[in-house]
Amino acid sequence: MNRERNATGVNSYERDIWLSPVEFLADRCQKSNAVAWMDICCGRAKALIQTTLHLNPQFPSHHFRMVGVDLVDAYDPIPADLNSITLLTESFRSLSTNFKFDLITCVHGLHYIGDKLGAIQKACSLLTPGGTFVANLDLQNFKSLSQKNFHKHISTWLHDSGLTYNNKRHLLTATGNRSLNIPFTYIGANDQAGPNYTGQEVVDSYYELQ
Repeated sequence: MNRERNATGVNSYERDIWLSPVEFLADRCQKSNAVAWMDICCGRAKALIQTTLHLNPQFPSHHFRMVGVDLVDAYDPIPADLNSITLLTESFRSLSTNFKFDLITCVHGLHYIGDKLGAIQKACSLLTPGGTFVANLDLQNFKSLSQKNFHKHISTWLHDSGLTYNNKRHLLTATGNRSLNIPFTYIGANDQAGPNYTGQEVVDSYYELQ
C-alpha cells in the first residue's frame, strides 16, 4: 500500500499519518545538527528520498541518518549525493541496531505484520528521548481465541502505556523512548483476515492474556 506515497501532497505521508516528515525533521534541525528518521515498510522509499532532497540544501552542515526498511527490494534509485540514506531489505523485527531515531514512521505497514505489539514495542525502544513514533493501526485486527472484543484490551493497554490512539484516524502515536511491557502472548496471525478499513487485505494478530 505504501509504494507510491510521497512525503507531502495528495497521496502522501502527510495525508495518511497527519505529519509531514519534511516539516517535522526541519523543525528538529533547528534544535540539533544530527537528525535521524527510520521509515518502516518504506516501499519505494520515495518519501525518504524526497525529504532528504528537501533538507540537504536547507541544512547543509547537518548530519542526517535516513533509514528505510522493507521486505521487498523495489526502491527508487538514490541520487549519488544522498549518502545519508540507507535502505535495508529485511524484517523490522529482525533488524538489529542500537541507534536512536527522532522520527519513526510506519505508514499502513502494521496492517501486514503478524506480531503488531512486538513491532510497536521495538519502535518505541528505538526513539530518542524526544522522538516520535507514528503509525496507522486498526484495533479491529487484534484477536483472541478466548475473548470477544479483544481490541478493547489493546486499547486500554495502549492508553495505560502512555501511547495515544486516535480511533477516528486509526493512528497510533508515541513520544519519547520507552520500554513497553506487553501483558499479552503472541500466538500467531491470520493472513486470510480480509480487508480492514483501508479496503485492502490485511493480517489479523492473535494474542492471549499472560
